[in-house]
Amino acid sequence: MKKTTCSRCGIKDEGVRIHFIDEDSTNLLPSNQESLCFSCYKVLYSAGVKQPFITVAKTMRFASAHRLPFYQGKCNNLHGHEWKIQVKVRRTLDPETGMVIDFSELKQIISQYIIEPLDHNLLNNHLQNPTAENLLIWAWGRLAIDAELKGIESISIWESEDSVATLDSKDMLDVLSDSLEKERENGIWFN
Repeated sequence: MKKTTCSRCGIKDEGVRIHFIDEDSTNLLPSNQESLCFSCYKVLYSAGVKQPFITVAKTMRFASAHRLPFYQGKCNNLHGHEWKIQVKVRRTLDPETGMVIDFSELKQIISQYIIEPLDHNLLNNHLQNPTAENLLIWAWGRLAIDAELKGIESISIWESEDSVATLDSKDMLDVLSDSLEKERENGIWFN
C-alpha cells in the first residue's frame, strides 16, 4: 500500500486518507480535498470538538494593463486598471489555532501566486483573452492547483469599483463534473 503524507502533521503513513473539507464526497475539486492521518482527522472532526464552518476572506489590489483582442470597442485598445481580488476560504475552525486560516498565510499565498505575477504587468502575457471572467478561472487554477490552497469558496475580481466578476466552488465543481463525465464517456476512466 502506498504511503501518503498528512497535510496537517506531515506524517507519511499508509493510513493517511483523503478527506473532503466541506464533508461532501461528491465535491471533487482539488481545493476540497486534503490528506489526513487518523489522529489529525480525529482532532479536527470528532463529535466532541467539531467546529462550525466559517468563511474568511482576504482582499488585495494590483495594477495591470490589458487589451481585449476579441472585443469590438474601446477595450480592444491597451488600457489599465486598478484591480481588486478577494479570495474567500470556507472551512471548519481548527480547534487548536481557533482559525480557519491565518490571514497572513492567505495574504502570502495570494501575493505569491496572483499579485506578484500580475502587478504592473500586461495581462495578455498570461491569458489570450484577459477578461475579468477569464482572469478568475486563471486565478482559481493558480490558487487551487499551484498553491494547493484548500477550502476555496469563491474568488471575486473587480476591474473597477463598480464592475465585479465572481466564481464560486459550485460553478467550478459543475465544470469539473462535466469534464469527468466526458472522460468516462470517452473511455478514459476504467470502472
